[in-house]
Amino acid sequence: MQQPFKIASVLALLMAMLVVPTPARADQAAITDGLVLWYKLDETAGSVATDSSGHAHNGTVAGTASWTGGQGLTFDGSSTYVKVPNDIMSGLTAISVSFDVLVDADQPTPYFLYGFGNTDTSTGYGNGYLFTTGNNLRTAISTANWTKEQSTQAPAPQPLARGTWKHLAYTQTGTTGTLFEDGTPIATNTSVTIKPGDIGAGTTSANYLGRSNYTGDRLLKGRIKDFRVYDRALGDPELQSLAEPVVSAELAADRATLTLGDTSALTADLSLPATAPRGTRLTWATSDASVITAAGVVIRPPSGQAAGSATLTATLTRGSLTATRSFPVTVPPQLSAEDAVREAATALTVRNLGDVRGNLTLPATGAYGTTVTWSSDRPGVIDDTGVVHRPQAGQGATTVALTATVHSGAASATRTLTATVPELPAAQARTGYLFSYFTGEGTATGEQLHFAVSRANDPLSYREVNDGKPVLTSTLGTKGLRDPFIIRSPEGDKFYQIATDLKIYGNGDWDASQRTGSRSIMVWESTDLVHWTDQRLVKVSPDTAGNTWAPEAFYDKTLGEYVVFWASKLYDAADTAHAGNTYNRMMYATTRDFYTFSEPKVWKDPGYSVIDSTMIENDGEYYRFTKDERNNTSSTPCAKFLIEEKSASILSTNYDFVSECIGSGSISAGEGPLVFKSNTEQRWYLFIDEFGGQGYVPFTTTDLASGKWTKVASYSLPASPRHGTVLPVTQAEYDRLLTAYQPNLLVTAVDPIPLVTPAGVAPALPARVTARFADGSSSSVAVTWDAVPPAAYAQPGTFTVAGTVAESQNVKAGVVVTVPDVQAPVVSATVTPAVPASGWFTGPATVTVTATDAVDGAVVPKVRVTRSGDPAGQWTDQAPPLTLGADGSYLVEYTAIDAAGNSSGTGSVTVRIDTAPPVSQATVDAQSRTVTLRAADNDSGVSGLAYSVDGGRTWQPYTVPVRAGQTRLTVLYRATDVAGNVEVINQAVVPAVRVVLAPSTTRATLDATKVTYGSVPVVRVTVTGKLAERPSGTVRVLLGGTSVGSGTLAGGGATVRLAKTIAVGTRSLRVVYDGDARYAGSSANLTLKVVAAASKTALSAKSGTVHTGRKAQLTVTVTGAAGVTPSGTVLVIATNGTSTLVRTVRLDRAGRAVLALGPLGAKGTYRITAQYLGSASVTGSTSAATRITVIR
Repeated sequence: MQQPFKIASVLALLMAMLVVPTPARADQAAITDGLVLWYKLDETAGSVATDSSGHAHNGTVAGTASWTGGQGLTFDGSSTYVKVPNDIMSGLTAISVSFDVLVDADQPTPYFLYGFGNTDTSTGYGNGYLFTTGNNLRTAISTANWTKEQSTQAPAPQPLARGTWKHLAYTQTGTTGTLFEDGTPIATNTSVTIKPGDIGAGTTSANYLGRSNYTGDRLLKGRIKDFRVYDRALGDPELQSLAEPVVSAELAADRATLTLGDTSALTADLSLPATAPRGTRLTWATSDASVITAAGVVIRPPSGQAAGSATLTATLTRGSLTATRSFPVTVPPQLSAEDAVREAATALTVRNLGDVRGNLTLPATGAYGTTVTWSSDRPGVIDDTGVVHRPQAGQGATTVALTATVHSGAASATRTLTATVPELPAAQARTGYLFSYFTGEGTATGEQLHFAVSRANDPLSYREVNDGKPVLTSTLGTKGLRDPFIIRSPEGDKFYQIATDLKIYGNGDWDASQRTGSRSIMVWESTDLVHWTDQRLVKVSPDTAGNTWAPEAFYDKTLGEYVVFWASKLYDAADTAHAGNTYNRMMYATTRDFYTFSEPKVWKDPGYSVIDSTMIENDGEYYRFTKDERNNTSSTPCAKFLIEEKSASILSTNYDFVSECIGSGSISAGEGPLVFKSNTEQRWYLFIDEFGGQGYVPFTTTDLASGKWTKVASYSLPASPRHGTVLPVTQAEYDRLLTAYQPNLLVTAVDPIPLVTPAGVAPALPARVTARFADGSSSSVAVTWDAVPPAAYAQPGTFTVAGTVAESQNVKAGVVVTVPDVQAPVVSATVTPAVPASGWFTGPATVTVTATDAVDGAVVPKVRVTRSGDPAGQWTDQAPPLTLGADGSYLVEYTAIDAAGNSSGTGSVTVRIDTAPPVSQATVDAQSRTVTLRAADNDSGVSGLAYSVDGGRTWQPYTVPVRAGQTRLTVLYRATDVAGNVEVINQAVVPAVRVVLAPSTTRATLDATKVTYGSVPVVRVTVTGKLAERPSGTVRVLLGGTSVGSGTLAGGGATVRLAKTIAVGTRSLRVVYDGDARYAGSSANLTLKVVAAASKTALSAKSGTVHTGRKAQLTVTVTGAAGVTPSGTVLVIATNGTSTLVRTVRLDRAGRAVLALGPLGAKGTYRITAQYLGSASVTGSTSAATRITVIR
């Protein structure tokens, strides 16, 4: 905020500055004669503007009343104005309006500083008024609207300076109206025929400070103080007196802040300002033009002489007041040739050396008038002229040493600079578009750079990014940006964005913008379209130019440089104020780095105004589109539309005509064209700005050379885009733009959709899907699905349908369609060998279960084996055949389930195995002389008992006890079971009559009463009698109906090794001696405890890693103690911390099981163990853990 200056201090300061004498002024406070109203506007609160004229014409402050005491009333630009009483000019034939005003830099136009008169309520137009505006500075009086205005303004009108206090006054008497700025008359109109009192015949109801008589105009943004109205024309001395407080304060402030920087050792010319920051006019004088001229030109003394000294004096003029300020200047002598080349070498600068992505500008001249030559140690990468040949993609970056030799006469110096040259980028398809534009001068942010990106790869549909706010804003030059243009380097990985340095918002002065506008363009650089360098202003236009509009660039492969072109009005060199009349023509300059430009040249000059050229290349021809700026008349029917031309050379000044009137018939007028080629087809688009109408309207063609462009029927552009660029971009660039500027538009994923459809029925695909965005949000978006061939859903199975979502082309939608399998698998079982007629196997039997499915093919069946008398077995996955060997009756159940869950139902087969022969015994009754036989079998049962009394030559079935005669009879006997097992032959002896068999006593002991299953129990048997001869014959050890061991007596004793397959448990054994010719039979009983054998389980994997969705190949091996081969089932358990997978498998005859575990879907490490569940004869055990890692 500006700080107020106390008048006394200011006057003292001005005296010290030797203020130039002026004519005698009236005392400001005494200038009261003829006052109609006087608003000092020095209140501190309230909504009343007090009238100090004595006429009680108090004003009413509307809106926000922000008072600053002695610094006036602040007008906020949106609500504040002062309503002055009605009829304030009634009866006046002369008038003076005097006031101090500070207009804010952001004041929009049009606006009135004050307006006294009336408003037509039906139109909102002024209807008779007197006003003053700052853009351009003028005062006008009218009895109607603008059509009747009689204006008083300078011959070359200029906007009122902003951000600084100004004193303005208008006097009118007779037919003369005079406009004053800072107490000095700047304009006079001697043809004013309307008197103030004529307005509304003296009746006025729309009298305002800070508000226009036109309702559509803007309110004042700024401050007003000391507002006076007189009924007479004040004289010059009076107006100078009224102006003096403001003028002297601003003059003193400008003098206090005026600086030239460090002038103690000037070696370069000074750019001496013509105005101070607050608008005070400056003129310069020098005390010694041989040291420095009044224009700032520095003349250095020859080398070896003393430094030159001089004083530069600035004369500050504001209104009728002047002041001076002096600056001492010292100019050192010229350097010696040796020092000059050394310092010049040190000062050399080459842009972009740290990241050389394109041709370099190697300066040919250096400081102090030196010349520079260059050499490269790797001319194949960077040659001596700065032309760059980057390494191919994949070769990596490289460095180059560039040596500069600086010359001045015979003296020279060298300096070596190192350049880093990255490899070229790999070629990438263009899959979207970036739209850079501005939105117009109607808002404070409209003249800044905005971005939009296409919807996927649609060149006609765009979405704003950065929530519609500017992406780049200007803090340099005019602080306005228009007509942005982005160009991609020919290498593909660097971008330059340039723009017009122009701001119309707040001033609306199109005329001034083409007379005293910027001669520079705004430049940014980027390697990713997201991170941009600080903006820089680069002067490209000549001093004779009044403007530099709509710059664009095109790379010329023959030059190895960019051709930058723009529109400028060129004024006569003698017309330094640019007050004459001229027209816009197209200019160009060339550059390699957008720092250093060639001298500008005229590119297109048809003799009338043309602007907004843009161009595109195709098949070696350059097509240029330019706006014809002439007024559209019957003789110039194509004016305000585009002309198309072509040339084989970019810099040609004689392009061939292709067509004109482009856009005519579709739009009312057109400018600001942009042109680009489609990413997907041989088609071009030309966007034309219908200024004041629809804004950008797209046209298209498939033949650039035809010149025929057709308006596009349907399109969706950002809100209010104005002259800009559409740049095709890669997917990575597209994603990067959205990530940086609008992540809620970047689709990162689409939720998968499961869908089920019956075979032969097309799937009903959804019209919308749920998309996930980079900012974490999600929403429903439209989707276009790929075509689905009927064959895809003809049979059970799954398939995926891909879709393009409306918000993205990179991330696809996907539907996994399942055609359900409703047919159950077929399962069957076969037993080998064939089942005997008896129904009992006398050896091992193999059961092979197979299952097939129409969709899945072979299916692993599940099998459950339950032995009669045991609890139900476990269901196991049983792919290999199942062999059963132990005696017993087995129920083998089987089933199969396919991947869809269809079950075959349960089938079963019964397998009966009996490998042990039955056991028979004989009872001899010597008195009745009979032999009674009996037999038993634990499994299939006894099918027959036979005997022989002739030594085994003939056998008879046993039905009744065998009767002996008088002589000794030996009876052989044996039993057969149902399975067909035949017992070994036993014998019983019936002694002769009157011969009595001696009794025998059988004793038996076990070596160990407790044994492990699988080991061999040993029984020690002794048979004794009272005869001299010891008992002979055989002894048998019986377990129920099964013989588990036998032995032949030797010396009355035998050692019997029993079967190692005696079942676990406490078993009662009977040791039987059948007798011989001398001794009768006898028996003994034993108790044996058999305990289960211990087991050890091992698990191994074929590989330690498995790809996602694949199965792990595992082998389980279970070994038992005492050489027992375990049987039964194993649980295989796999867990990855979040899920557990369990499979049940059956051991084969070797105690092994092989399985494919999976598929394993989750990435990570699985911990897998195998748990043997044990059997009736072997204990269970668990393996050590095996780990398998699932990778993608």
